[in-house]
Amino acid sequence: MRNSFLFILLFCIPLSQLHAQSELPEIGFYSEQERNITSCAFDKDAEAIVLLDHAVSDYDEDYHLVTTRRIRIKILTDKEIDRGNISIPFYSKDKFEFIYNIEGVTYNWNSVTRQSETLKLDKKQIFTEKINDRISQVKFALPPVKAGSIIEYTYTSVMKHYGGLRDWTFQSDIPTLKSSYRLTVIPTAEFTYVVSKKQDYPIVVKQPEGTGNVYFEMNNIAGLRSEPYMNAANDYWQRVEFQLTGYTNRIGSQIKTNDSWSKIAKEMDDESALGGAIKKELPGTDALLLLVAGENTQTGN
Repeated sequence: MRNSFLFILLFCIPLSQLHAQSELPEIGFYSEQERNITSCAFDKDAEAIVLLDHAVSDYDEDYHLVTTRRIRIKILTDKEIDRGNISIPFYSKDKFEFIYNIEGVTYNWNSVTRQSETLKLDKKQIFTEKINDRISQVKFALPPVKAGSIIEYTYTSVMKHYGGLRDWTFQSDIPTLKSSYRLTVIPTAEFTYVVSKKQDYPIVVKQPEGTGNVYFEMNNIAGLRSEPYMNAANDYWQRVEFQLTGYTNRIGSQIKTNDSWSKIAKEMDDESALGGAIKKELPGTDALLLLVAGENTQTGN
């Protein structure tokens, strides 16, 4: 059954202030419960599980959109070891987006010797591949992955402006234990967001007044696998969609729009209050290019 739209909300962002999020496990440290997972109670056919998919989006002093994402996956069978081969698509045209701060680990537990091994990603194995004139991807393979492994990686995306803001997808083709996203929006901007989900999936939405951020979280979501006659899996995924509806220009006038991100991106570029800052070169661009030259993550968006 097609997902139902839960709600649409409009909010005006006065300040940027992150609030404490629900506690997350440290990177590279895993609980006994995670080590002992051999199946998924709410998705019996699963051969891998997303233990955690978490991201935070904020802005810097030049209103660049800065997103840090972290993904942790438990491999249940040998059929899913290819999930250790990671590719991260990004908008490379006109140097719009850069991917950096990439880290990754593979965790293996030997139940016989009762010893663990945590292998870190060799950053020399990270490279960039061009897909087309607009999109490139950062690719790397996590250290040897096998059934029972826990793999984890994190990275930071920097975009020139919020015109590249992506929707957040809680669901993928494998089950997800926890998916969460926190968005902080540029000052004076008005946004709508739409949560599209099935009624039997609860969602946490927190929007502290005066903070300029909104937090979304869903838990225990079964995987959505392709089925015959399914037109587009994206239409059925549990997700949050974002749209800019207005902003204040350089002379203080309220500009209203209901257009999509792609249509309003150029309008924001042309505003000196926004575009004057976002057209600046990203700091450290040369270093980022060297690094990357050196979501299809199969976990969602």
